[in-house]
Amino acid sequence: MAFDKIESLMEQMRAARQRMKDEGKSALKEAFREFFDDCPEVAAINWTQYTPYWNDGEPCYFSVQDFCLVLTREARTALLDEEYSEAQQEDAESDHYDGDHYELNKTSGGRAKQISAQFLKFCKLVRDQDLLENTFGDHVKVHATPKGFDVTEYSHD
Repeated sequence: MAFDKIESLMEQMRAARQRMKDEGKSALKEAFREFFDDCPEVAAINWTQYTPYWNDGEPCYFSVQDFCLVLTREARTALLDEEYSEAQQEDAESDHYDGDHYELNKTSGGRAKQISAQFLKFCKLVRDQDLLENTFGDHVKVHATPKGFDVTEYSHD
């Protein structure tokens, strides 16, 4: 009898985790879609999330790294200076995803500052580590676009 109760509880926990994963992905998809609709200049948002393998003897905890904003080619040309736009265009076309957020903060253009402010607000809303770990997993790189999420294994350290 006790084993049946334990098995039942374990099954309920598995079902609850799966439900949270499914509902989390759905809610995140909707939130990202709204952000991309509000900021059509943004091509993607990328981040990595993982638990370090080693931490100088200290406990290792899961964490979500900084979100990186990638602008569309047209927005890079319109919002950022020419020299930076060319360098960022090369990065965006490779597998290297450094974001434009820092550069947006340094520009004087009104739309660039609006995008930066919306991005910061958005990051605070969706950057819950439990939600992101449960939804996408550990040791992954997430590439979010208006079409959805691409999740790939991420090697770090």
